[in-house]
Parts: sequence; C-alpha cells; structure tokens
Amino acid sequence: MSIQQLAQNVYETLKTVAVMLVLAFLIRTYLIQTFVVEGRSMEPNFHDGEYLLIDKVSYRLKSPQRGDVIVFISPEDSKLHFIKRIIGLPGDNIEITKNTIYINGRKLAEPYLNKGEQTLIENNFLADFKSKIGPDDFFVLGDNRQNSKDSRSIGLIPRINVTGRASIIIWPVKYFGLVRLPIGLALAG
Repeated sequence: MSIQQLAQNVYETLKTVAVMLVLAFLIRTYLIQTFVVEGRSMEPNFHDGEYLLIDKVSYRLKSPQRGDVIVFISPEDSKLHFIKRIIGLPGDNIEITKNTIYINGRKLAEPYLNKGEQTLIENNFLADFKSKIGPDDFFVLGDNRQNSKDSRSIGLIPRINVTGRASIIIWPVKYFGLVRLPIGLALAG
C-alpha cells in the first residue's frame, strides 16, 4: 500500500467518523434522547433505573397536552432534569383542595394513579393550593405524589425548559414499549 493510498484511507475514515458524529449530535439535539429515571416520583408508571427515549420533535409541531409525561430542566438547577406528568396547561386555573385537583373549576380524573394516591400540599390534608398558569408555563406533578418534587414545590415549568415527551421505555426489557398516555384527561362537570 502506498503512502497516497494510506492517506486516502485515513481521510475517508476521518470523513466517515466526522459525518457520524455530526449525525449523532443532530439526532440527540433535535430528534430523540435517552433519559434514565431516577427515584420513585413517577411510580407505578415509571421506575427507578428505567431507560426511556425522549421525543424532542413532537412539541415543535404541536403543543404539549394534559397527561403527557415530559422531561424538563429544573427551574431551580439547570443541571437537573426531571420527569413529570403535565396536569395544567397555559391559562388554566389549578386548585388542589382536600386531596382533589380542580382545573378551571372542574375535577380532574387521574386513571394513571394508584388507587388511594393522595395529592396533598406539604403532606397536610388541610392545606390548599391555587395557581393561575401563565401563557408559557405548565403545572406538573409526579404520579407518586408523596415522593415527588414537582410544581407544588418548585413552581410552574416554563415551556422553554421542556426537553421532550417520554415516548418509549427501552430498559428493562420487561417494560419495553411505547409510553401509554391517557387520551385527553377527563374533567368532570
């Protein structure tokens, strides 16, 4: 093999590696990303140590919906990412009173929660919570309400902090599959 052929092979290899790195960067930045669930805040629907694929494209095409499970950058620490469920949308009035969530005066049905799960404020049956959601914010809660740091404590989540929507559980294999979301969470009355 001549020096010219060796140089050509090295050039082709470097070009291929560069293209692959650019593609990987673009895919991770704009399309999908892996996310590892840490902690118990989303049990029973997501478990500590699960690997998820986060869809970063959907919200460029449509707005997040009530019931979507999102990954977002913590408003308190930009190095932390959380996974929570969207409960309140921009413009909604949220009220939590006596363990019940009301959105715009209507009770929220939450079929994804364990029976008996309680949505308390500061672990107090008597504490109430009221919030008007801004035009670019979301109100999020963990599915395991007693073990979740969410909008009850960290406040509303700005749209700009939303990384993407949880779409596929990829590990462990026994949970592999699409993330099932409730279609249009029902509001009573």
